[in-house]
Amino acid sequence: MRLIRLKNFNLDDRGCIFEFDGRIFRGIYEHRKDLILEILNGGLLEELVKRGLFVPTRVSDLKLDDYALVLEHERVDPIIYPYEWTFSMLKSAALMVLDIFEVAKKYGFYPLDCHAYNVGFKGGKPVFLDLGSFFKTNAKEDDCLLSNFIRNFSRSYYFPLFLWSRGIVDLVRFNFYRGFYHSYREYLLLREGLSSGFRIDEALSRLMFKGLKEIALFIANLGYDESPIGDFNVKKGYAPLISGLKILFKHSGLNLVCLKGLREEIENLKVNFKTRWEDYYGPAPKLTPRFSRILSLVKDLCRDAETAISFGANACFFENALLDMTHIKRVICQDADFNALDAGFNRYGHRSDGKEIFFACYDFLKPLLPITRVKSPYKRFKSDLVIALALTHHLILREGCSMDFILKEFRKYTNKFAFIEFMPLGLWSPGSEVRVPPWYTRDNFRNSFCKYFDFLLEEQLEENRILFIGKVK
Repeated sequence: MRLIRLKNFNLDDRGCIFEFDGRIFRGIYEHRKDLILEILNGGLLEELVKRGLFVPTRVSDLKLDDYALVLEHERVDPIIYPYEWTFSMLKSAALMVLDIFEVAKKYGFYPLDCHAYNVGFKGGKPVFLDLGSFFKTNAKEDDCLLSNFIRNFSRSYYFPLFLWSRGIVDLVRFNFYRGFYHSYREYLLLREGLSSGFRIDEALSRLMFKGLKEIALFIANLGYDESPIGDFNVKKGYAPLISGLKILFKHSGLNLVCLKGLREEIENLKVNFKTRWEDYYGPAPKLTPRFSRILSLVKDLCRDAETAISFGANACFFENALLDMTHIKRVICQDADFNALDAGFNRYGHRSDGKEIFFACYDFLKPLLPITRVKSPYKRFKSDLVIALALTHHLILREGCSMDFILKEFRKYTNKFAFIEFMPLGLWSPGSEVRVPPWYTRDNFRNSFCKYFDFLLEEQLEENRILFIGKVK
């Protein structure tokens, strides 16, 4: 037996994660065995799994040197990383973590290590993945642990949700890419309209009149911000006030009031800005003859395909129909327009037929690869069938990408088949003049297509839609 240790995801003192034959195992160290068994047998894990909040987990018969206990977790695949989530995915993950907190608290635990990289999506719902995140509470440390949970939760979910709701999307996604947590200082900069060089105690005079939630966030995050802007030195006159607030929140239960306020605000947060493609299908999309023909071709030509990835999925109407009307069991919807993809998540994310639909918001022509803690999208999202409908003309004529480059990228995501449309009239709409460069031709696209796929079929579906179907060489 050859176990692969997932080195980049072993950051706690409870044990280590291993992969074998597509299965996920967790080895538990001897000094943490009793704690983990209490989580397993004391009712906590059972209730979390029953409520769909934690990935199903069992004690394995597997024996490993250096580990007193081995667990097996149900695999969640594919993993969609937080910087690839939509707003509603992040929001649902935040509310799920608060639900976990309420359950864990009943059994004497807090989910301290609650950052978003410990969350996966299954069946359109977030699910927690890390058993090592639960810490046992006690009377002596309870308030300190609770403050730690508020800090980690706010920096993982509330701050990025607040920024995103105000249109600061790129910063949120970059912060998720570079690490687990978001900056309290950036949150204050936007919320309070402070100058970039403000001192943290300057904000306190404003926060004192903003309610218990804001004061609790201030106390929990004081001294833990990673931002290089400014500092956290506190003016001498403020020190007694801050000390008094720490004592008050430590012994009064006001931190729990803060969590209630956080839940209420998160439930009400919305995105209040439009994106280019979010209304692409309109309020009542219908299955066109073109879509019906493509679905028929998938059934006829891709009988041994079970999974698909669709690029430029917009609000995912076609992808949902692909699951409804063909044998495909899983589809991954990709789009760089976060509002469009978010509409798809909200409309089609929850299925009850056993088939799965996933949502990944990123620019597939510029995937973020250098970070060592994550796997590339090529590995995570590779499927039996790659689909790109009404997309290549934007990439070629608007983004300036070559046909070869685009088709080479599509090839990296498929094991078997490719369904890719070419728009011979380019960025054209009925009634307008056709303007395309002389090299932008059907023949040139076909030649590029055949470099990466064995040609199966070429069919004109509409005036400006030619479908190319190929099989992996």
